[in-house]
Amino acid sequence: ATRPRTAVLALPATLGAEGRVSRWPGRPSWRGRRPAAELAARWNTAPLVRDDALLAGYAEARAGHRTRAGLLYLGIGTGVGGAWLPPRPADTPPEGPDELRPCEAGHLVVRPDDGPLCDCGQYGCLQAYASGPALLRAAEARGEAAAL
Repeated sequence: ATRPRTAVLALPATLGAEGRVSRWPGRPSWRGRRPAAELAARWNTAPLVRDDALLAGYAEARAGHRTRAGLLYLGIGTGVGGAWLPPRPADTPPEGPDELRPCEAGHLVVRPDDGPLCDCGQYGCLQAYASGPALLRAAEARGEAAAL
């Protein structure tokens, strides 16, 4: 069987020291796993494993979707991920995804007093309002889910 020469894995997880999953609310059983090492052992390659929003933000920055002021990428899916590219000259694309900074935009508390419970355990997070599941719940509550 042909093995890939390289692999890129985009995860909606927080990776800590040595590429270990330190936080992934949707997949708590992955905590402590090292996805890059697991792929490397299986495919005999050195994979790039990063936060999914960081990689998406990097792709947008490389495509030129930024200004001299930088780029803030927000990805809405099962959660709300984010990546920030600091200001830089407009004609200099980032060399790699590590020039961007991942940000847990979904866990920015926007309604601390009476917001809904987020899956992270806090109340009023942006993710509790703007994630895919939250938008579906809101549509269902209005009787609009069939339209989705």
